[in-house]
Amino acid sequence: MNLEKHIFNDIEIYLFKNKEFEFLLSTQEVAKGFGVSEITVRRQKSNHSDELFENKHFVVVQKMNEQNFKVKLDEKVTQQTFWTKRGIVRLGFFIKSERAKQFRDWAEDLILEDKQIFQTPQQDFDLDSYISENEKLIKLIKLVTSENTITLHYLNELTHSLNIKSPLELLKIDLNSYYFIPTELGKFLNKSAVEINKILEKKGFQEKIDGAWVLTESGKDYAIQLDNNFYTIKWKLESII
Repeated sequence: MNLEKHIFNDIEIYLFKNKEFEFLLSTQEVAKGFGVSEITVRRQKSNHSDELFENKHFVVVQKMNEQNFKVKLDEKVTQQTFWTKRGIVRLGFFIKSERAKQFRDWAEDLILEDKQIFQTPQQDFDLDSYISENEKLIKLIKLVTSENTITLHYLNELTHSLNIKSPLELLKIDLNSYYFIPTELGKFLNKSAVEINKILEKKGFQEKIDGAWVLTESGKDYAIQLDNNFYTIKWKLESII
C-alpha cells in the first residue's frame, strides 16, 4: 500500500491509499485523530461488533514490515487492523467528543475534496486485473500464432482501420512471409481458385503454358514455384491484396 501524510488539527496523520476503500488508517492513526488511546478504539470495535463489520468498516491484514512506513507498528502482533472511511465515520458516532466529530468530518471530507490523490500512477497492485489482462494476452498470442491466417488478416486490417497498432506487428508476425495456393488465396476474397488464377494472370504474374500455370518474371516477386509434378505455385498475400 502507498503511504500518504495529511494534517488534521496540526497533527500528522498517515493513511494508506487503497483501490477498493480509497484509503485505510491504522488503529494507531485513528486513535491519534480521535484524541483517544488505541485501547479505546479497540474497545469500541469490540463493544459495537454488531455494527462494525470486517471488510466494510475495517480490514485485518498480516503485519507489514515497519521499515516500509513511517508509522510505528506493534511488534507483538502478527495482524493489524486498518479502518476504512466508513469505519472512521461510524466510530465517530460512538466516541463522543467535539474532536471526534471534527476528525470524523475531516476523514469524510478528505475523500470528497482530495480524491485526486488516489489517481496517481502508483496504485495498489491489482492481482485479479493482472491475471485477467494476461489471460487476454495469452488468448491473443494463441490467435496470432494459429494456422488461421484469414482471421489474422482481418484482425490486422481491423486494427489498422481503428488506428491501433496491430498485435501482429507487436509480435513481429509478417503475413507476407506466408505463401498460399490459389484455393487458399480465394478464401481471402471469397473467390474460387479459378477466379484467383485469372486475377493473377491479368496482373501479369503468371501465364499458362502447355496447360500449366508458370510464373512470369514479374510474378517471381510474389510467389514461389514448387518443382513437382504439378508445378504448384504458392503466392504471397500481397499478390491479390
